Amino acid sequence: MKSWFVTYKRPMAPPGMISQVITSTHGCILTVTGPIIGVELPDKTEIGRYRRPCDAQEIELLKGLAASAISEDSAAQHEAVPRGTRFLTFGIGETGKDIERFASVPMSKQFAPSVKQFDDAMIASARKSLEHPHTTLTGIASLPSSPVIPQQEFRLEFALRNSGTAPVSICNPAAVQDDEKVGVEVMIEKNVPQENMEEEDRVYVRLKEGEVAQLRAPGENSGGRPEPITRLNPGHEIAFLVQIKRHVYIGAGSYRAWVTYESRTEGIPEEEAVTGLLRIPAGTFTVNRRK
Repeated sequence: MKSWFVTYKRPMAPPGMISQVITSTHGCILTVTGPIIGVELPDKTEIGRYRRPCDAQEIELLKGLAASAISEDSAAQHEAVPRGTRFLTFGIGETGKDIERFASVPMSKQFAPSVKQFDDAMIASARKSLEHPHTTLTGIASLPSSPVIPQQEFRLEFALRNSGTAPVSICNPAAVQDDEKVGVEVMIEKNVPQENMEEEDRVYVRLKEGEVAQLRAPGENSGGRPEPITRLNPGHEIAFLVQIKRHVYIGAGSYRAWVTYESRTEGIPEEEAVTGLLRIPAGTFTVNRRK
């Protein structure tokens, strides 16, 4: 009896994506590479790989839906789409061989009924897989309780934690000696409804070497020496202090902030690597007028 696999990739807000590979041997492997935006799934402030068993009945159902969607898409009349259009891509094939049938559907147009049915089923599959983190990374961040004074150093703390069941290794932003490899950004925006937001109400600060310091090593209560590649066992975390030593151009008022960590994989074993952007909310803060 033939054994089949199903593949699926769905873009979210750039550069985030959810992708799934479903086989009878390995079950469902879900990969999340950014904030879950534009998809009916919970955003857990987490990126990485998720694994769960998948029975033959579920695989056959998804394979059948994928085949129908591919057939309907193949028969459709396709118009040219603008450059930069994002595509939902999926395919099926026999285990151990290349993809046998494949479709690429523009996200800018309404899905055909069979494509929507398959997409809905794969999102439902992803929802179940999110309950089974395997090689995953999550984070928390906090701001000082005292008001920020303009032209003074901006500080916050954040931590990265292994939220899965397998070891994860990360490129330590406190150990790099190149601004381009720090991989941490702070986003600050006015604490107003999104519909009232103007371009000047949002500030991005990409951190430089020396602006991220290690507060606690994994499994320790103190800083320790930052290692370029840091291994996090399940449940362990590493904490950092961000000190922006440049003037951040924000006026008096209420703001909210996020930390974005770019998880890179250079020098990391594939089975311990997590790729993507982890966007961590840090809360709100107040900027007082300078006296």
